[in-house]
Amino acid sequence: MAYSASAIGKGPLLYAHLGRVKDFADLSAAGFNFSGSVAAVRLRRGAAAAADAVANARRFGCAAAVLFPDPLEYAGLILDDEALARSVKARPGDPSSPYFVGGGSVPDIPVVSVSPRLARHLLTNYTRVKGVPE
Repeated sequence: MAYSASAIGKGPLLYAHLGRVKDFADLSAAGFNFSGSVAAVRLRRGAAAAADAVANARRFGCAAAVLFPDPLEYAGLILDDEALARSVKARPGDPSSPYFVGGGSVPDIPVVSVSPRLARHLLTNYTRVKGVPE
């Protein structure tokens, strides 16, 4: 992922739906603790941007984020073993430029993009998520 933090994020894998503030808040209210966890976030076309989902994961205390394309939304557009290439930087511009005014636009947690196939494997085997779409 472009502009991901260079670090290793460890913790329990928790499914964070689309990574919206509402998703994290609803899951937190249901008793899920995201502090020190790895958020698995499903990306949909036209939904919240990857950068927003990562910022929300960080806001709720996640140590890392795993992003994957919604297998139903991207059916026929990408292969089942293909990950999306995305930037997780919140503002346009080059953060290495001395003229870049955008503190906090680059996440300080590591982010990876995985394929729908790998996401299914992770969610099925390492979380309590039921009904992961094929």
